[in-house]
Amino acid sequence: MKKIIALLLAVISVTAFTACSNNSQNGSSQSSEVFADMFELSQKMLKADDTLPIMMTVSNDEDKDGQKFRQHCDFDFSKVKSYFWSYEETGKPYEIAAVELKDSSDTEALKASLDKHLTSIGADKNNSEIVSKGNYTALIACNQKDKVKETFEILVK
Repeated sequence: MKKIIALLLAVISVTAFTACSNNSQNGSSQSSEVFADMFELSQKMLKADDTLPIMMTVSNDEDKDGQKFRQHCDFDFSKVKSYFWSYEETGKPYEIAAVELKDSSDTEALKASLDKHLTSIGADKNNSEIVSKGNYTALIACNQKDKVKETFEILVK
């Protein structure tokens, strides 16, 4: 009797798990929202340019009030859902950042602020770019910007 109950519970568990899995897949495939894991995005974007010096990274995980974000960008931090920002500590114009906005309608204002920042750090126009996909925007200023941009575009789905 115990074996039958255990088997029945196992079947119910597998059925429930499968049903939940299918619902979450259907929900995300029908949604027009764009999703990315910010930690994975930061690691892979930085790894895409193997010429980068040692980079310092800040993110919303340790910058809850946006004070460090505002050191790099004058965009309204209350409109930011999550971000990471990696920069070369001695002030050379190597920076890679990604910002997830709460509302993608704020993308143009963010891009204008990031462009102003690139100018202020003296980033080489040939090695820098600002790209957006959905509610994500990336600032890329490095030697291998095309590889970093490609990584961003692949990971932001």
